[in-house]
Amino acid sequence: MICEKCNKVSDDIYGSGRFCSEKCARGFSTSTNRSMINSKVSMSLKGRKETISIKKCEYCFNEFTSLKRKHRRFCSKRCAALSKGPPKGTYDKYKRECQFRFSLSDYPTKFDFSLIRKHGWYSAKNRGNNINGISRDHIISIRWGWEHRVDPKYISHPANCQLLLQRKNVSKGKKESISIDELKHRIDGWNKILDTDSNQIKKSILNY
Repeated sequence: MICEKCNKVSDDIYGSGRFCSEKCARGFSTSTNRSMINSKVSMSLKGRKETISIKKCEYCFNEFTSLKRKHRRFCSKRCAALSKGPPKGTYDKYKRECQFRFSLSDYPTKFDFSLIRKHGWYSAKNRGNNINGISRDHIISIRWGWEHRVDPKYISHPANCQLLLQRKNVSKGKKESISIDELKHRIDGWNKILDTDSNQIKKSILNY
């Protein structure tokens, strides 16, 4: 006997003998009546009143529209995937790339050095015991930059650095004091001032 669904020769007989199994019998029935089934589903959906709602993506925070009944949390598959977290081990690499690699003395007009003279640099109890000292703090934190895929060059830029009492640094929490757009604006202004200072120095040397 040749099954009308899978076209295989089989000694097994199901139902009227046209199929080898219940699975093939049901599959044949479904495929034969697919157009009718689709038509019924379409008519059913046409009679349903769908409500469109505006939602905010839980990852990128952009607004998107969705059917209310779908309970979507993310605006795209990409955001849904990213929300599960990055591959393990890559955060350490990002953190290293975001470290400050400049000397404060290179920017004497940009930082309040009186704070250092007054409080000294922060040091742990086992390394000098000045727990009320000053530390260099990322205005936009490394963790926030990592979670929002910010280029390390912005997080490590001197314009993203502030001198802060260590206890305030610890207590400021996760809330960022400025946005990434504000940081980019700070960096643009910072670079323009440095270019101006550099040009003035060059002119002074040439006129000497």
